[in-house]
Parts: sequence; C-alpha cells; structure tokens
Amino acid sequence: MDGFQARLSASLRLQLSFVLAAVMFVGAIAAGTFSFITAFRSANELQDDTLREIAALALRLPAGMASARPAEAPASRNLDARLLVETIGGTDVSRPLPLPAHVPDGFSTRDVAGTGYRVLVQTAADGRRIAVAQETDLRDDAAQDSAVRTVLPLVIVAIVLLVTVAVVVRKLIAPIAAAAHDLDARDQHDLSPLDDQALPVEVRPFAVALNRLLGRLAATLAVERRFIADAAHELRTPVTAIALQAERLAEAPMPDEARARLAVLRQGIVRGTDLLDQLLSLARARLQPLPDSPGASVRPALRHVLEDMVAVAEAKGVDIGIVADADARVLLGEADLYMLIKNLVDNAIRYGPAGGRVDLVAHAAAAHVSIEVTDEGPGIAAGDLERVFAPFYRGTGQQQPGTGLGLAIVASIVDKCGGKVTLHRRGEAATGGLRAEVTLPRLM
Repeated sequence: MDGFQARLSASLRLQLSFVLAAVMFVGAIAAGTFSFITAFRSANELQDDTLREIAALALRLPAGMASARPAEAPASRNLDARLLVETIGGTDVSRPLPLPAHVPDGFSTRDVAGTGYRVLVQTAADGRRIAVAQETDLRDDAAQDSAVRTVLPLVIVAIVLLVTVAVVVRKLIAPIAAAAHDLDARDQHDLSPLDDQALPVEVRPFAVALNRLLGRLAATLAVERRFIADAAHELRTPVTAIALQAERLAEAPMPDEARARLAVLRQGIVRGTDLLDQLLSLARARLQPLPDSPGASVRPALRHVLEDMVAVAEAKGVDIGIVADADARVLLGEADLYMLIKNLVDNAIRYGPAGGRVDLVAHAAAAHVSIEVTDEGPGIAAGDLERVFAPFYRGTGQQQPGTGLGLAIVASIVDKCGGKVTLHRRGEAATGGLRAEVTLPRLM
C-alpha cells in the first residue's frame, strides 16, 4: 500500500486517473442508488394502480353476477397475474384471504399463513365490498427486476467512462512521455531544443524553460570548447619552449651532478607534456560533439596508428600487426577514431612484455564494426575491468609509468557515438594477456 501511495503521489497520470475514477465511482453509486430506489417505488406504485383498476372492474359487475358465486365460496385466483379477488363478508374461513367484514377501505399489508399480501378494499354504491390482493414477494421481485433493468445501463456507462478516462489520460500524457524518452535517448552532446509545440499547453511553459536551460548549457559548452582550444595552444607553446631549452642546455658543458638533475628535469617535462596531451584529448572527447558529417574508414585509421606506433613497438621489440576485413566506415570523425585506436595500441605496447606481440583485428558486420587489440601483458585483475575506465585509475600492481587517462579517453569517444568497449582477460591466470574490444556503429 505504501508503494502505491508513493507512486500515486509521484505520478500526475495516476493522480488524475484516480481522482476522476473516484469522482465517477461515487457519482455512479449515488446515481445508481437513487435510480434503484426511484424505480423500485415506481414499480410498486404501478402495481398499486393495477390493483385499483382490477377492483374498479370487479365493482362494475352486476349484482346478479356477483351473487352467482356465494360469498362464502373460495375466491378465484388468476394464475397469470397472481392476484386474488374476493368478496368481503360471510363466514367461510377456508378462503385464501379471509378478511373481517369491518376491514376499512384502502390499501393495507397483511400476513396470512406466513405470506404477505398487499390488499386493496373498496365498497360499491350498493354496499358490496371487494378485496383485491397480491403477494408482496411477487411485487418486490417485479419491482427489483424493474429497478435492476433501470440501473444496469448506468453501471455499463460508468464502466465505459472509467475505461475511457484511463485511455484518454494515458493518451494526453503520451506527448510528455515521448518528449522525456527523446530527451533521455540523446547523447551527451545533443543539446538541441525540444519540440514544445507537440506538448499540451499546460506543460509547454516547462518545456520552454527547459529549452532555455539547454540553450544556456550549449553556450557554456561552446565557451569551454573555445577555452580548451586556446589552452591547448597556450600551454603547449611554453612547454615546448621549456623542452627546447632543456635540450640546448644538455649540449652545454656542465658538471655531472647538474647533468643528472637536468636528465630528471627532462623526464619530468616529457611526463608533463604527455599528461597535458592526454588531458586535452580527454576534454575534447567529452566536450566536442560528433562532426556534422561523421564517418571515418577503419582500415586507413589502423594503418595510420601502425605507422605512428611502429617505432615505439620496435624499440621494445614488440611484434605488431593488422588483420582487417573489407574496409568499413564508422560513426566517428577521423581524429576520434585515430585517438581511440592509438590509446588502445599504446596501452598494449606499454604494458606488454618486451619481445611480445600485439594484434589489431577489425571485423565488419551489417550494423557495426568490431576492433580488437590483443596483447600478451599481465592483463587486468577481474575486479578492475570496469574501474580502469575512470580517469587516473591505473589498476592494482601497475609499475609502468602512465597517466591513467588512455582508457578514459577511449570510453568517452565510444560513448559519444553510442558504441561499446569491453575488456576480456585472455586466460584465468593473471599473465594471460588482455583483449580490448570496441564495437562502433557502422555507416552504410
């Protein structure tokens, strides 16, 4: 019950349906009760009128005809109408409805041998007295049947109205649900306004306000993108200058102690440059939307990455190769696709053993393209397979230098185009290697 109350208080559709249904239910009960009582009384009054007509007809009979049957004889019974017509007076108590001679004229209800009767007594001008009676059970049954037939259409209409209200309310709320689904299905870079004209007038101000918020957010992100572009230029220039000055300083004569410190400084500059590049790549992957005409070929991107990373692989003695099916285009820009593959290959070379092997495999299916990068490194612990996509998280037991941003960049690029990235251990042992699989939507 508490769960239903929580849903009721949180759902406009349920509240509206519940209130309308409750009002209609109470109204139907009140109207049905009133109609039943009214129909029941009308049926009884109609039967009383029938008794009056039969009594008037009996009183019109000539006295001779009335005397043809002795007053003491049993009264005749109409089996079809279930009525008793009897002449009052006489001493025969075996009649079905023995009434005393002094019974007053008019309607009355009497109990005879456990059976209730509605009795009408009338006196003619010549002094004859006639009693017309009907069993109350028969009258009540007939009145109830008439009342039920009167109320039944009202019950059917009430049920139809309840169903109609539920359907209409659901249909009226449908545009709001559709707008919410459309907003929820968007990627993180789609900040286009909602179509508020399709929404009800009562909800349209909320949609207009939401569109204004989306506009302000889009403007803020545009400022951030410009800031990233400017920061990339402004930060790289001094860092490059420092690196060049360090190289020139290394050519100058200096004591061994100073040269050792300069080597440490140059290593720090290299790490800082790498970190800066990775941070800017992560920011671009998260903030920049897909280009207006996305689409990049997989095979050229693989070759480009191989050409750039072959020197790094040879320096470590790593054998790197590509196995690709027929070329296919994916829903990514060329820069994003290159950065995605490059980070996977860089991780495979960096964390793989010297003299190991790195394989790049691409498969094209009807709706997607799968890119796999396999290495022979120590792999990733089972508990870290999902956590390594977080920025700066490098997993347990890692000794290789790195920024911890490579897989975060990969995840951001894949998420931007609606793809999927998964990591698989190649074996149960910790040294079984790792297979990184990326699935990207294919462009036809």
